[in-house]
Amino acid sequence: ILKGVIPETKGETMVDLVLRGQRNQASLDGKLIVSNMQTQLDFTKCVYTAPKAEILVRNNRFYMRDVPIFDEAKNRGQIDMNLKLDHLSNIEYDMLATFRQFKVLNTDKRDNDMFYGNVFASGEVAVRGDKAGVAMEINATTNDGSHFFMPLSGKSNISTADFVTFTKASQVDT
Repeated sequence: ILKGVIPETKGETMVDLVLRGQRNQASLDGKLIVSNMQTQLDFTKCVYTAPKAEILVRNNRFYMRDVPIFDEAKNRGQIDMNLKLDHLSNIEYDMLATFRQFKVLNTDKRDNDMFYGNVFASGEVAVRGDKAGVAMEINATTNDGSHFFMPLSGKSNISTADFVTFTKASQVDT
């Protein structure tokens, strides 16, 4: 399901789940205890760890609240998740990650020649979606020590990139 998003996840999970009912009336309840989790986001190449997380399961919904996560430099963030599995044909999810001085990008030109770098940020990311699509809302600022590169081949690239706003022209690098 997550191929191309999360290439590899390691850790241990203790599962205590009960499945009641049949077919569309089936209900899953219980909990999962995740320990020593380590995962990487494919797009950003950042590795994150979670020493321990408890995922509660009630009526086919998976909940996770205030779970501490860490980047490679042991900077701390936290994540909340709500995953609804009423039917495998329509999975709904809602995740919120809050972080401070967290590594959010760890790429070079070989990973993505449109933009790359090492970026540390503080803020929050909300990701919501279902089979109809994904919505992301990012409210974050970069921190000291960040290096971001976005090669532009000319003025036409800048005018069509409506997601880029230059706020201060202190240095021009050709």
